[in-house]
Amino acid sequence: MPKKITDDELLATCEQEIRHTMGYLGGKLSEQRRKAMYYYLGKAQGDLSPPQIDGRSSVVSTDVADTVEWMLPSLVDIFLSSDNTVEFEATHPQYEEQAKLATQYCNHILHKDNPGFVILTTMFKDALLQKNGVVKVWWDRNKEDVREEYDGLTAEQVQALEQDKTVELVEGSTVIDQLTGEQTFNVAVKRTVSTGKVCIEAVPPEEFLISREAKDIQNARMVAHRVLRTISDLRSAGYKNVDNISGEDANAMTNPERMERISYDDDMPLMMTAAVNNEAERLVWVHECYLRADRNGDGIAECLKVVIAGGQILEIEEVEAAPFASVTPIMLPHRFFGRSIADVTMETQRVKTSLIRASLDGVYQSLNGRTYAVDGQVNLDDLLTNRPGGVVRVKQVGAVGALNEGRPDLGAAQSLLEYMETVKENSSGWTRYSQGTSSDSLNQTATGVGIITNRGDMRVKMIARQFAETGVKEMFLLILKLVSQYQDKERMISVAGKWVAMNPREWHNQFNIRINVGLGTGDKQQLVQQLMQVAQMQQQLFQLGIATPDNVFAVTTKITEALGFKQPELFFTNPQNVPPKQPEPNPLVIAEQNKHQYNMAKLEDDRMYRVGELQLRREELEAETTLKREEMTLRYAVAPAVEAQLNSQIYAQQEANIDDGRAEVADGDYPGAAGQGAAGFATVDGGIPDAAGGFDQSMGEQPGAGF
Repeated sequence: MPKKITDDELLATCEQEIRHTMGYLGGKLSEQRRKAMYYYLGKAQGDLSPPQIDGRSSVVSTDVADTVEWMLPSLVDIFLSSDNTVEFEATHPQYEEQAKLATQYCNHILHKDNPGFVILTTMFKDALLQKNGVVKVWWDRNKEDVREEYDGLTAEQVQALEQDKTVELVEGSTVIDQLTGEQTFNVAVKRTVSTGKVCIEAVPPEEFLISREAKDIQNARMVAHRVLRTISDLRSAGYKNVDNISGEDANAMTNPERMERISYDDDMPLMMTAAVNNEAERLVWVHECYLRADRNGDGIAECLKVVIAGGQILEIEEVEAAPFASVTPIMLPHRFFGRSIADVTMETQRVKTSLIRASLDGVYQSLNGRTYAVDGQVNLDDLLTNRPGGVVRVKQVGAVGALNEGRPDLGAAQSLLEYMETVKENSSGWTRYSQGTSSDSLNQTATGVGIITNRGDMRVKMIARQFAETGVKEMFLLILKLVSQYQDKERMISVAGKWVAMNPREWHNQFNIRINVGLGTGDKQQLVQQLMQVAQMQQQLFQLGIATPDNVFAVTTKITEALGFKQPELFFTNPQNVPPKQPEPNPLVIAEQNKHQYNMAKLEDDRMYRVGELQLRREELEAETTLKREEMTLRYAVAPAVEAQLNSQIYAQQEANIDDGRAEVADGDYPGAAGQGAAGFATVDGGIPDAAGGFDQSMGEQPGAGF
């Protein structure tokens, strides 16, 4: 029957596994990484130490640092040249939109919630220099206490607050209303708000431990992260049994690899581990171990997270996997640790350092050569005082002279240095042409330089692809898993200037991950040229329907991104967001509308013409009437009363004529010919027709008028 492991057995297993991990307390791996560090720093120590002779050169070549620092920007640019370092692919068509959201959110977590640039740069540099670069991805739970005050609460409301597990009653008072006698409560509470987020951190190489036979992290028997923490830090993290933590092994404090890293700019690296009188600030090594063990006795080993410090277990938790991801530039089959760029360039640096020192020593020797002197024939004080124009007193000619030691062959040394430079380029794949420099000793034609540069770029691309398919991919899978497992609230983030809601609770196990590796500056120029050729082909094929607006938008978006602009939507509009065009109208309908508009315009012109004609007739009538009245006044001495009556009749007749004319204009009915009108209209000659249209009297002479 399976037997579950006890806490004491688990603690013993963890401590034993830690002692047998790669790099623990020195060893071959630790020594190799320590050596790479002082090679990178250009320190004259170890096998770079100069001879213990005064006056000899102690210069150190910096090939390791030069190669690492030249290669690092290209690698960083490859992964950070676009907004999305990786992209998720949906496993089903219905998950396409969620895959886009997951891509945006996980990249947002790396670059906005965490210092993504620093994390990737540190990870890559550790790999180039120290064999492997490791990052840790975990969900950080935070609890914050917020004080809240409430006034005028009823007893039921206070009881509801007390039942809330996140609320603690701090103080309260009772208030009684003197008018109504109603009892209310004023309370102050402390509310515990739980928050969490994904945290990503680059792990120093000496702090990461892994089983010796491990091929990768997820299948390793045990991996661990060891860090220095104070007793106060452990209490703040919520660990209970920190008082029983014992002192630490002094050897762990003085790890040679760690000391080499610290001693670069610290003259006393051991002082940070010195004893302190304050127990709360005492430093202890904390090991966060991830191993498989049967804790529940079901016969199946579970992945456990065990935190131990000073012989005490601080935490045991069952987890899905170890939260680490690793990259290495030169993979060794079936081994976790690969080779670094420092490993392949250190020998070149050692040889070049020796050649440069020998050349400089030869130049120094030729400028300040050795001298022979006959004993007792030379004043040695004069000979040792080397000053311009100085005098050396001798007793005979030939008593002093230069010792013939030969002259340094600087040309041979230069040839050897050039040869070692070529060896380094062949080993690392990073050439002087990749660095933007040139050399007269190599083919500098466009074709030759292009071939050399492409080969060097292929090596960098190979390293980038290995980084992408291993550690970077694993890191984003951990991010996706954590937000899907622990984020229980919707979150709003800004994507390309728009606010998008992120709810990742249903994202887990729905996507495949595809690495979207960017391109370096040189490749971007070539990519832009190729995309421009595609755009020209689209213009030619657009009329045939082979190229659509969506295809054109995709090409223009890629061109904009390759040129370095991260928001192509500022320059081009997605055809999916453009409103559809109105359908073309029927030509027959357009013709009918034009005809109707023409008829309406013609009717309007006719109406205006008739209104003008009526106005002209009115003015003529008024002029003739005025003329008639003046003639009658002069011809007959019309009595004032008769004249007033006549004027009144004339005025009434004019108003009637005007009203009838307006009606005719409105009805479209006009008189047929000049001089003939309807009843009540004055004719051109001044006659007024009767109701039947005839003329019964004349304005000129009126029989029976009595005049």
